[in-house]
Formats: sequence, structure tokens, C-alpha cells
Amino acid sequence: MLNPDTQLEPTEKVLVIYNKTKLCPFGKCKVKVGNRRNQKIYRLEFVVVDKDSKRRELPEDIPNGQYRIIHGTDFVTGTTIKYTCNEGYNMMSRVDIRTCLIEGWDNHLPQCEVVRCPPVNTEDNVIASGNTEGRYQDVIHFECKSARDMLDGPQEIHCTEDGKWNDRFPNCIFRSFLSEIKCPPVEIQNGRIVNEQPEYKEDEQLRYECHKGFQAKPGRKPQCTRHGWSITPECEEIVCRVESRPTNAVIKPEGQTVFRPGQRVEITCSEGYWVFWSKQTSHKVWCKRDGQWERSLICEEITCEYPRDDHLYDYWSRFPRTGRLGRTSDYSCQSGYYKAAEKAKCTENGWQPKPLCLASVCEEPDLPHANIIRKSVSRPPHYTHGEWIEYECETGYEPKGRITIHCVQRDAGSAPQWSRIRQCGLLHR
Repeated sequence: MLNPDTQLEPTEKVLVIYNKTKLCPFGKCKVKVGNRRNQKIYRLEFVVVDKDSKRRELPEDIPNGQYRIIHGTDFVTGTTIKYTCNEGYNMMSRVDIRTCLIEGWDNHLPQCEVVRCPPVNTEDNVIASGNTEGRYQDVIHFECKSARDMLDGPQEIHCTEDGKWNDRFPNCIFRSFLSEIKCPPVEIQNGRIVNEQPEYKEDEQLRYECHKGFQAKPGRKPQCTRHGWSITPECEEIVCRVESRPTNAVIKPEGQTVFRPGQRVEITCSEGYWVFWSKQTSHKVWCKRDGQWERSLICEEITCEYPRDDHLYDYWSRFPRTGRLGRTSDYSCQSGYYKAAEKAKCTENGWQPKPLCLASVCEEPDLPHANIIRKSVSRPPHYTHGEWIEYECETGYEPKGRITIHCVQRDAGSAPQWSRIRQCGLLHR
């Protein structure tokens, strides 16, 4: 903290720690400090530090848009976010940023409005059907009022993201019923006609292919009709799209919705969810050459399948087909095995503990300085309930005499142990 006796040089940098609740916009402010010695005024920049910063409520989503952090690393006091609109939508609000203050997020939620194309205006002998006001992705179909006329131009057009129709408005021209129906070739951006010819007769198809990185618009092939080409041949860039923000997930980079083949995104699921069909809470997903994501950008609730323990008894009636995270289930083990826990619990790693059933055996005992005399079985190192070992200590060690120990399991839910085991110690004289 600066006080009136602080001596400052013109080039000296000062960090001011500000502990009160007042917060400066974007974390930077300017202050005037008086220097008593020469009465000059210096302008100092400082960063406001709120020592009591805590994570605040998450900012609100907006329809047809998303936000990303542009200042800060988490949703705490001082964090600033910027809203952007999805493809085909324009930002209508003058302010598209919000800052987290102690009392909450400042500014109003910005608004995204759909892109609109100019109204459709055709000649009287042309019929236009569809939303002629023209919003993003709206499709307008055209046909001639009179059967004597044929369409000169596209049979349909659509409104693009930049607010323009993708093709011109057609008109209708008179034709004689005795004349042959013909369609002229068309120019295809980012593609070429395969069966190119001066003109095409009625019902002939226009076959075309697109350049690398582009693909034909989905649908039927263009066909020559009395109204002209049935559809406009188009080549569109091959891209993968993030259509909307997934529920219970964050996709990075945030704010970007269009990705080219070879690019990838990272999807991170909220607590209690994992990436669809991956059983991972975070996963990097590539955009493939065909414009499809290699994996769905969906987070599903973490569940547990039937446990794959070979020694469970009647597990299909004890365990649900899909157990929810955190759920517990009672279970039983087959003969010769005991339960590793009182109940099984569904976790991100499946039913725990693993394994659920442990073999009811005693391991070969560690008996230093002892000589084994005989055993009830000849297949060590595992001994089941009731089996025994007889031994005696070497010369110079005690206790003297033969000792018999038994493998004993007190109940079905506990591990068996050796009973009455005694270690051989040096003989005290």
C-alpha cells in the first residue's frame, strides 16, 4: 500500500495490492499519486487483486451462440468472457463481453439474430414457394405458372450464412410444345462436369465431380426438366461441424464450430459422465476426410455393465443390467471363494473392488528355521479350509516338539487364516 511519504522516480514501477471489494473493469485501473518533493503527478497502472476470489456461478448460455474466456482461467471474480454467434447468426448487441464481479456477471445477455437474405422478387409468371422472407438455410423452390413456359435458371436456391442467395432468381421463357426440351450446361464452382456437352435433353442427368476437399451437395443428381435443371449442382467444402454445445460437456477450442479434415477437438465431460463409447472422461476427436467426426461428440452418464467376475454366484439377479455411478449392490460368491467387500460399488472403473471374489485358500506359510514333517495335501502352495501342516523347529530353536497348524475360514465372508501358528525362535539357555 502506498502512503504519502512514498518517494517515487519517474520510471519506477509500482504494484498496488487492493483488498477492498471495489473492482476495476478488466482488472486494470489508473491512479494519481502525489510526490511531495517536487509536487509532480505520476500516472500508475496497477492490477486489482481480490484475495477473497471464489468461483462464481457459471455464465448463462445464449440461444444460437456460445461464450469463451478471454481474460482469466476460471469463472472467478475478474474473469471476462466473450459471446459469439453460431454460423448463420449475427451479433445484434453492441456489448458482447461480460465480466464476473462480486455481485455477479455485468452487462445484459447479448442477442444473436438469424441471418436474413433479401426478399425474393420474381416476375409474375414465376411461382416461388418456401419462406420468401429468406432466413439462413431457407430453401426457395421455383416453377412456371404456365405449362407452355420453361424455367430459365435454378429450380431452387438457399440462403447462405453471409446473407446472400446462392444463385440468381430464375425467370420463365415461352417454349413451343413442338420444340424439344433442352438444358444448357452450368458452371460449377470447385468442381467440373464429367459428361460435358453443349446441351442436355429432357430427363438427361448432369454428372459432375468436386475438387479435392469438396463434396457434392447431398440429394439427387441434377436432371433436365421442362423447368430447367431439377436442382442446382453445387460443391461444398468438406468440414466437420459442432452443431450445438453438448449437454454435460465442454468442447475446446471454444467458440469454433467449423473444422476441416485433420483438425481435432477435445471434449471433456462433466463429473459423472464420459465420452460416448470411449469410457473416458476426456477425449480428443479427429475430423475425418469425409467430414464426419471419428467419434460422436456426446457425453453419456457413467454406468457399470454386468461384472465380469468368473466366481460370482447368481450375478444376473443381484446386479442391474446398467448400474448407475455410485450405486451399490449386494452379491454372493461361488463355493470356494469369499467376498472381497461387503457390497460392490459402481465406479468410473466398473464394479469395485476387483476382483469381487477371492479364493478361500491359505498361502504357503513362512516358517523360517522349521522342518516340515508332513502335510494333509500334496499340492502346495494353496490350502483350503481344514487342511493342515505339521512341523518342528530346528536344533537350537524353540518351541520343542511337533506343531500342527490348520487353515481355518471362520465364515463365508472372511479370508481363511492359519490357526495356532508359532514361529521358531532361538533357544534361550
